[in-house]
Amino acid sequence: MSIKVSIHNTATGTYEGLAALIRMTPGLLLGSVGVSGGTHGLPPGYPHVIVFEPDHSDPTPYKLVGRIRSHHPGARFLVLERQFSQSSIQRAVAAGAHGLLSLRASHYTLLEAIFQIAAGGVFFDPLALGILVESLHQEPSLLLAQMDLTHREFDVMDGYRRGSRGKEVADWLQLSPFTVQTHVRNIYSKLDARSMAHAIALCLPMGRHSIRWLDGVASEPGAENSQ
Repeated sequence: MSIKVSIHNTATGTYEGLAALIRMTPGLLLGSVGVSGGTHGLPPGYPHVIVFEPDHSDPTPYKLVGRIRSHHPGARFLVLERQFSQSSIQRAVAAGAHGLLSLRASHYTLLEAIFQIAAGGVFFDPLALGILVESLHQEPSLLLAQMDLTHREFDVMDGYRRGSRGKEVADWLQLSPFTVQTHVRNIYSKLDARSMAHAIALCLPMGRHSIRWLDGVASEPGAENSQ
């Protein structure tokens, strides 16, 4: 099966070069291409990797990612950054990026990242990963609390972070409302959070990529641990 690759929000020269690279690479199928992005024209089917460059002049640079994810929950995101910073890396991780590369990355590295992400792995630039690890270790108590969260509990928080209500989160995850509420109580207890907004705020800088995920990246590059 070909890997569908869509390109969004990248500068004109960047996306034209990426589109040409994808068209000429066996095993890749170019999906939608555009500067402004949007969900229109995104092809169905999996695997599907979306290459995305956030506009940091926008106060909500990852809002588009949320819209795409709501229509294509199985899509995986490779974020391209002009310059790495602690805040930009944390925002990418919090948005659920499966990969993070510099816009100056070589074609070989870019293709390697796309294939690895499509196969279910992650692919982070070593410099970005180092900055992320350093930022995470600045809050060890929160890391310890986050380590106790399950992936399903992160899914529940993701649902609320998208603006959904309890029943909508339950429908989205195909769970009963009672089960969702159980997860919510567990989240509050583990994070010592007073509300779901508080819990999301506590985890926003790190997203679902906890220290367990980072350990997996360090021990087996590109392999995302699951549980």
